Amino acid sequence: MTIDETILSNCCTGEPGCLLSDKKVQKILLKDPSTRLLNYERGEKIFKEEKPIVGFYIICEGVVKEVSCPSIGKRITLKVFKTGDMLTSDAFFSGDGRYQTRAEALTEAQVLFIDRSLFPELMKVAGKKIGKKLAKNMRCLRENLEFTSCPVLRKIAYWLINLLPDSSNSFTVSNKQLAEIVGCSHVTVSRKLSRLADDDLIEKEGKEIIVPDKAKLKEEAASPSFS
Repeated sequence: MTIDETILSNCCTGEPGCLLSDKKVQKILLKDPSTRLLNYERGEKIFKEEKPIVGFYIICEGVVKEVSCPSIGKRITLKVFKTGDMLTSDAFFSGDGRYQTRAEALTEAQVLFIDRSLFPELMKVAGKKIGKKLAKNMRCLRENLEFTSCPVLRKIAYWLINLLPDSSNSFTVSNKQLAEIVGCSHVTVSRKLSRLADDDLIEKEGKEIIVPDKAKLKEEAASPSFS
């Protein structure tokens, strides 16, 4: 779907630092015909490894994950992107013309595609905002590559903390979805969530997970005995 001012305004997430709230950014995007709004079903690929890198994306609605390539061993989720996040691949900045990872929708998702040729111009008008988002992305990438050898329970706690909205102590996710994010079976997720519930670190009602004390869960997850 090509964009106009109404579509772009609706796509603006309202999240702190959202690029689409910047009038100068809007002006650049509106004058470029390659900028368009894309809709994805759950599980649909946004980009695949070895495909040419043609641009980057802003998440307007839904949740998207970036997954590692098989060359490092078992596939792992490197980062989960939520509303307002800027979805890019590490290869975008390495001079490589092809993706080394893949991205897919964890839920129904709507993303704004931006051609890579616009990146220099966008950096001129919103470099600080873009820089913060990219730094966060790269930090998460490094953290998760280092995180692969951690116990499953700690991984689950990590993702519960990071998926929890800032404005709420609960969110909805199925065991299957959480298993895809963590990189284990849904049976294992069910067992580990029961352990967290027994320790009063979470409450689970169907697909809803409630974290009464986020700081306590984070503290417990950092303990060497948390496994």
